[in-house]
Amino acid sequence: MTAKEYLTRLRHINQRLNLMAEQINSLRDSAERITPTLSNMPKAKNHGVSMVEEAVVRIVDLETDMKKYVAQIAEIHRVIHDVKDPVLYAILVKRYVSGCGWYEIADDLGVSYRHVCRLHSMALGEVERTMRKWHIMS
Repeated sequence: MTAKEYLTRLRHINQRLNLMAEQINSLRDSAERITPTLSNMPKAKNHGVSMVEEAVVRIVDLETDMKKYVAQIAEIHRVIHDVKDPVLYAILVKRYVSGCGWYEIADDLGVSYRHVCRLHSMALGEVERTMRKWHIMS
């Protein structure tokens, strides 16, 4: 995996976390709205698992998965933070953490678009060195 692919995962992981958080909120809302119905009418067989139990199990599974993604985000942030040069660090944070475009980054740093591209290439080299040092290549 290249440094660029590794860093780009940050955006995808954040998107996935947001979707999982929405799912959890939806499951909690539906679980809170479920009320028992007392009736002497025959019920469908659900093998002893209620809708609330199913929602709780799904919430726990989602939260477990979210913890794994949060750990991946923390690792990516540590790799970015390991870049010592403040300009290269700023480029990585603005691009991969804040999601800024290249022209916006160039304007913020007071340099040309082409220079930002050159600096970004240098920053990716720093990230790849850190990835090799920390054995992050999968």
